[in-house]
Amino acid sequence: MQFLKNITIRAALLTILGIFCVMWAGVSLYTVTSLDTLTQNTKNSTELVNNMALINKGNDQYFRTVTRLSRAVAQLQADPSKGPEIFDTAKQSLSGLTQALASFKAAPHPGLEDSSVQELITSWENLITQGVTPLFDAARSKNTESYNQLANSTVPALSRSFGSSMEKVSGQIAVDFDAAQRQSTHLTSFSKVILLTAFGIGLVILLLTDRYLVMALVKPLDKIRGHFAVIASGDLTFYLEEFGKNCAGKLIPLLNEMQLSLVNTVQTIRNCTNHIYQGASEISAGNNDLSSRTEEQASALEETAASMEELTATVKHNADNAHHASQLVMEASTTAQKG
Repeated sequence: MQFLKNITIRAALLTILGIFCVMWAGVSLYTVTSLDTLTQNTKNSTELVNNMALINKGNDQYFRTVTRLSRAVAQLQADPSKGPEIFDTAKQSLSGLTQALASFKAAPHPGLEDSSVQELITSWENLITQGVTPLFDAARSKNTESYNQLANSTVPALSRSFGSSMEKVSGQIAVDFDAAQRQSTHLTSFSKVILLTAFGIGLVILLLTDRYLVMALVKPLDKIRGHFAVIASGDLTFYLEEFGKNCAGKLIPLLNEMQLSLVNTVQTIRNCTNHIYQGASEISAGNNDLSSRTEEQASALEETAASMEELTATVKHNADNAHHASQLVMEASTTAQKG
């Protein structure tokens, strides 16, 4: 599974979708082919059923014609005065026999051997032209001898030939119909198996795709999101392990590089902060020293001012003493002059 971590999500999903599309294209192609085959089998079966219905109709019309002719001849023998209308029902049956032959000739015969079909058509035509039609004409013309000869020898032989050909074709129809039914059943059953298998494979592909997305996309993104939360909390000491070269895996080296840049940036800021702190400490110390010196100079000035005040008081006192001495001298001088 390690190699899956080096495949991009887009390539993996395109591969999965490609497999899925190819699988369903094959299933669809087989299903369409099976449906075409079933449709063709249904069409052929319908045609075979139609052929069988026409053969049975011809056979039924043949027996109806012979039976009705026999009944009409018996009625005619019992009552020679009866008119030709007693042969109308036999004529209708003969017409139905002829129409059934025409319809059988015009109908397609899928799956049947041409020789068997041609043999049936020939025996059918012979039965009509050489057997039933002359039999009908003989009965209608009241030719009893000809009618008996045809009814006892010619028509039975032609009927047996027609019956043999009919049984041969009917057997082929039954075989073809059974083969078509077995093929249709097989195609239907196999199509069900194919569809169920494709559905199961689709579910497996869906499950594997989900597991792949969880492994290759969801879990890596969860780790990256969690790592962002760790970085946001201020911890830059933990680095993610590289996952692979897929879409999510390519983010991890970039995230680690970003984290390393953040570490360098924080370290640079920390160093600059230390330098600023040191400079501020030196400035603070200088300010403190300057303040101390200023205070000392202020004290010295206060002492100087006090000394000046004392000196001023002394000078004033001396001036007062000098003025007083001057007055005494003047008084002494005045006294001396007087005295």
